[in-house]
Amino acid sequence: MITAVTSPVWRVLFRRAELIVPPSPIHGMAEVCAGWPAWLAESGLEPGTPFLVSPSLEYDVALNGFFLDPAMRAAAVTTQAGYARDLAAFLSFLWSARGKRSWRDATESDHVAYLVWRRRDPDGPRVAGATWDREVAAVNRFYRWAVRRGHVASNPVPQVSRRPAGFGAGRAGARTLDEQRPATYSHDVVRERVPGPARPTVSGQPSMSPDASHQGGQEGPWSACRDVSSHPATGRACRSSFLDCFHCGNCLIDSSHLPRLLALLIALEQRRQQMTEEQWWAKYGPAWAAIRSDVLPRFTPAEVARARLAQVTDALLDLVDEPWEHP
Repeated sequence: MITAVTSPVWRVLFRRAELIVPPSPIHGMAEVCAGWPAWLAESGLEPGTPFLVSPSLEYDVALNGFFLDPAMRAAAVTTQAGYARDLAAFLSFLWSARGKRSWRDATESDHVAYLVWRRRDPDGPRVAGATWDREVAAVNRFYRWAVRRGHVASNPVPQVSRRPAGFGAGRAGARTLDEQRPATYSHDVVRERVPGPARPTVSGQPSMSPDASHQGGQEGPWSACRDVSSHPATGRACRSSFLDCFHCGNCLIDSSHLPRLLALLIALEQRRQQMTEEQWWAKYGPAWAAIRSDVLPRFTPAEVARARLAQVTDALLDLVDEPWEHP
């Protein structure tokens, strides 16, 4: 479970048509206020143009360049405001629930955690599919712009191809940005499928410990659990899928789990070749992203290399698959 995003948060502000001179202005403030309308006109900025201010009250020039992009400036002021609010909500989540993470460092795992909190966590807002799709579209547009401008290396919103690749087109990853769309749209028309008898919840990130067994953890297929009798979200016995463990605060992982985790990654990637991208992301994508982005980076390259040598052949994926789902 992720606690509700609380202040301090990213704030959405709007450029004023005029600046009011304070009763006791500092030196030069009156001149700035008087020249403000001319500066707006010269810059081509309409009053009401949004900009974001960080929880530490900083104005990020690179980030706010998004609202100065010609395509965004051509949009209606109300549309710009909507994009600003949806982007601010995601950035506030990164700050409050993901260790004050910068927008430049956001990963697919962060986006998936945001999805689970916004849509599925019992203590989250549980927004409707249409609301979520609008939010995803805003964050995706911002990061596509940021990738093109060189501000970030990759888009944290996972992508799928808009249409099947033609003969000789190569891998979908080689497609242009315009041929991709978010993989995490709600698909509520066909009812979003959440594996397991209970909806998964986010309880922070898994705990990496020198030896999970020394902490009384009960072993599972790919990790240990601090307390299976008390799920962080409900306080009751856990009934979630083993694949949801990677988003749970009860999850304990040490180096002894690495061989099985590497085998699981291989099995998940094999499943990806046998399903549509939408089906794969709905069932396996969150766990895959968490292992790659949250779990493996916490171990040294030497530890991961040793685990590859000891890698097991049975990924135990049948523990979370229904019998009729086995390929």
